[in-house]
Amino acid sequence: MAKGNDLVRYMTEQFVHYVDQPVTVRKEARRQVKAGREHWLSRWFGIGGTSVMLWRLKRSERAERIRNEKINVTGMTCSITDKSDQIE
Repeated sequence: MAKGNDLVRYMTEQFVHYVDQPVTVRKEARRQVKAGREHWLSRWFGIGGTSVMLWRLKRSERAERIRNEKINVTGMTCSITDKSDQIE
């Protein structure tokens, strides 16, 4: 039973220590822990999840760029005014 009492004593000391800290110190400690963690996608799915996220991001950027391009059509000729992604 001594182990149970030691555990309760330790948990009580930790709780009292936490409550005695100012709110700003607790928030700063929480912020540092969150900053040190890796992204949830890579924690849950590894490199596969991260690669899917990057693929979708690139795909959505490309779709947005295509929607924003101005296509001038006159007769049989078609010219795209935004040629920023062409290889020189």
